[in-house]
Amino acid sequence: AEYMGFNEKTDTLIFVGDLVNKGPDNIGVLKLVRKLNAWVVRGNHDDKAVFVAVQSKVYPTQKKDTFSWTSELGVDDIQYLNKLPYSLKLPERFSKNNQPILIVHAGIVPGVDLENQKLEDMTTMRALKKQNDKFIAKEKLKDAIPWASQWNGPYHIYFGHDAKGGLQKFPYATGLDTGCCYGRQLTAAILPEGNIVQVSAKKVYSKP
Repeated sequence: AEYMGFNEKTDTLIFVGDLVNKGPDNIGVLKLVRKLNAWVVRGNHDDKAVFVAVQSKVYPTQKKDTFSWTSELGVDDIQYLNKLPYSLKLPERFSKNNQPILIVHAGIVPGVDLENQKLEDMTTMRALKKQNDKFIAKEKLKDAIPWASQWNGPYHIYFGHDAKGGLQKFPYATGLDTGCCYGRQLTAAILPEGNIVQVSAKKVYSKP
């Protein structure tokens, strides 16, 4: 945010999900995001963190090692993560050339109305496969194609989740996950122009 000249009074930070679970300070990230009144969509790791945190309060021995940090989550943190939306339609001031903008964590299946999308797909998909003349969501690219390459609007969608794919630029979709936690870059798009800004990670925080 500082690198982009972020002004807390006039600018809005928008995150494409997965606030937690791969970095060194999950609780600190949540505190900062809430302090800055950022807009956030739900990612698959946010989903998992809520599930494990709630489950561990009932079954303390069931907590997985990779989610041991969730014991630090307060009730307000859990409620915050649990209330994150699966998508955000941005106000017109963020749009370029009157094209509406949608934020999701992973993706959208073309040909399916937003209200009929499967919530799991919106947090886990990376690709599409044709089945009986319709697209179905896939988590992996094997024998499939990147979903964003087949998305033709009306929204321009900004998404994350696909670190392996890196920065993705398609006519109606932009993928921003460039693997910061893996020692690569943290990427942002400055709206409404859509200019891309990248900052190199200080180190590897998680192994791919």
